[in-house]
Amino acid sequence: MRDTCEIKAFKQWHSITLEAALTTYARREFRCPECQGQIRAHKEGSSGVPRAHFEHLVANPGCSLGNCFSGTPARHLRPLA
Repeated sequence: MRDTCEIKAFKQWHSITLEAALTTYARREFRCPECQGQIRAHKEGSSGVPRAHFEHLVANPGCSLGNCFSGTPARHLRPLA
């Protein structure tokens, strides 16, 4: 998964970095920029593994940014509007 996500502000979705998601906007709702599914930000483990990353709350086989991509792009079944 890439190191950006989207947050909603002033009725529009805006791209932010993983670092901003973990610090400045830690209590906000995030969505995947590809499939619009809800994602969460995870900080880096104490030993550096795993590295900081985003993860879908509900896996989407239609999203190439997740870990279960089927090869056929598709919007999330429960996209955030």
